[in-house]
Amino acid sequence: MELVSIQHLLGHEFLATTQRYVHVSPALVAEAHQRMVARALRQRN
Repeated sequence: MELVSIQHLLGHEFLATTQRYVHVSPALVAEAHQRMVARALRQRN
């Protein structure tokens, strides 16, 4: 499951809060961030 999905399920405002609870590696956080930025850019166009 994607970290951002977990963030939404738990109702956390910040991804860092979710990361603290699920003990996610920084590399996974960076990957999720890249996907969200790409998704946001696609939605803008």
